[in-house]
Amino acid sequence: MQMERQKTLTENFLQCPELVRTTMDFMDKKSLSRCALLNKAMSEHALDAIYAHRHSFVRLLELLCPIERDATTGIRKFTRPIKGSDWDRFRHYSKRIHSLRVSNSGNDGRRFSPDSLIDLFSSMPPGHQFLPHLRKIEWHNLHPVTIHFLLMLSHDKIHDLFFSIASRDLQNGILFERLSKKLPNLRSLRLGLTTGMTERSTDQARKTLSEAIHDLPLLRWLVLPSELLSQPLLYNLSQLKHLQRLWATQFGPRSMTSTPRAEADATSRFPVLFEVAVSTAHLLSKWDYLLSGRRLVSLYIEVSDMRHLSVAPGLISSLSPTLRHLIVVPQGLSQTSVTSAPLTIAMLAPFLKLQLLETLVIDLPDPPRLNDKDLQSVATSFPEIQHLEICVRARGEPSQVSPTLGCLLPFAKHCRKLHSLGLYINASVVPSAFPHSQTVFSPNLQELHVFCSKIGEIHVVLDFLLLILPSHASIVQGTYSTQLQHMVGETMLHFPRGERNEELDEESIEYKFAWRTVGRYLEKMLRARKTLEIQRAEISRLQVGRMQSCIVGGIEQ
Repeated sequence: MQMERQKTLTENFLQCPELVRTTMDFMDKKSLSRCALLNKAMSEHALDAIYAHRHSFVRLLELLCPIERDATTGIRKFTRPIKGSDWDRFRHYSKRIHSLRVSNSGNDGRRFSPDSLIDLFSSMPPGHQFLPHLRKIEWHNLHPVTIHFLLMLSHDKIHDLFFSIASRDLQNGILFERLSKKLPNLRSLRLGLTTGMTERSTDQARKTLSEAIHDLPLLRWLVLPSELLSQPLLYNLSQLKHLQRLWATQFGPRSMTSTPRAEADATSRFPVLFEVAVSTAHLLSKWDYLLSGRRLVSLYIEVSDMRHLSVAPGLISSLSPTLRHLIVVPQGLSQTSVTSAPLTIAMLAPFLKLQLLETLVIDLPDPPRLNDKDLQSVATSFPEIQHLEICVRARGEPSQVSPTLGCLLPFAKHCRKLHSLGLYINASVVPSAFPHSQTVFSPNLQELHVFCSKIGEIHVVLDFLLLILPSHASIVQGTYSTQLQHMVGETMLHFPRGERNEELDEESIEYKFAWRTVGRYLEKMLRARKTLEIQRAEISRLQVGRMQSCIVGGIEQ
């Protein structure tokens, strides 16, 4: 009886393809290989999952025909001529592949013998699509040879394309022209350069890219090097009815959990654009209309020159009053790439008008010239703020005017939706007032971000944080903001690993380890912090009960 019931459950499971596919998405390759041997129904689903995402073009060609590599020259070639039966067998695998990622020159096929390449292209059956169900391509370091592979793979079902390439291979612009013809339904195009562009190559590539945009009417996300920006290109982009995100930087704001909905207005420029990533140099070069319109909600700014911050904040706040996410960082995220100048309240003041902000990250390299009163103005300006960082990773000694631990009090009082808070804090100054039960961060707060700001007696800092932080909140020391996103891959892969202590002076290293010690003490005191939280809740309950009793007593009298 039990066996029959088990058999029925299995049959019902197999009759629901969506459920089978979802289940196999959570399996490792070894488990999928076992499923492929069970029966025909399971085998088909397992093979789909195994071959859906490929990470080597050479391994892909091996599915078509055996390959050998010359140990002396490193040249690869097919061991025999490709037959029609090879293509028939290859279809069994090619129809299952949905994405291809080629990340290094060892597996991209650039060192294939010319004879094998001729055999590959000439033996392909007429009208045959190499990977007919391919939806996404990510190809790093395109080479003149591998460009032909990319074009061979391109067809009208591909929605997402990333490639990086040397500028010399872009200068005639032919690649843009051919790709745009082959990829009419492209939704996302991300382009990276592995070398700088010359003036000649830039002019030619700009012109061709601007013309190619006409053939990509469904484009929603475009990432391209700032060198390729031009007025004709921006005009053509402004006519696209579906373009939502435009980046002229490698990094941008982290993807939002929900995409703003807006109906296209055929009469307006950039009718549904809601996210822009651009440098201050371009922003101030008569391209400010990128920010105009009430649909823009997410903006990432790279500061080319600190002097731009005397103008750019006012421009941003006046043109984009509905911003919800704003990130301001040095160009290229380098701590030494911009002219040194501290953040002041005069620079910050225009941003305080953006009262709908949910994310504000200002990650500049020098300690800010702000006092606790200035930061109180910040705290009272953003009732919706959830993620806030101001110069967290600044390094060096604080200026005479700098935030102290006391600056946390107004944030605890006014910013009740905060999930993460990061500030440059001069914690060597003993607070004039300690938190009480009414000035504790809400339970929403998960993380307090610090890095290497000056810190004094650890027990004083610890006592203050114990009183103001919720029991589960932790100290985080990161080399980059978690509100950032790279245009391709994990953000963390684009930052140096380790602690980057080689970039810090001896005192900053000491401060950094002192903050780490504070974080460890907070972790070890988790039980005591939870007890303190329970006591606070009980005191609050008694106070509310006492107030209610007084009100009732007053009414009866």
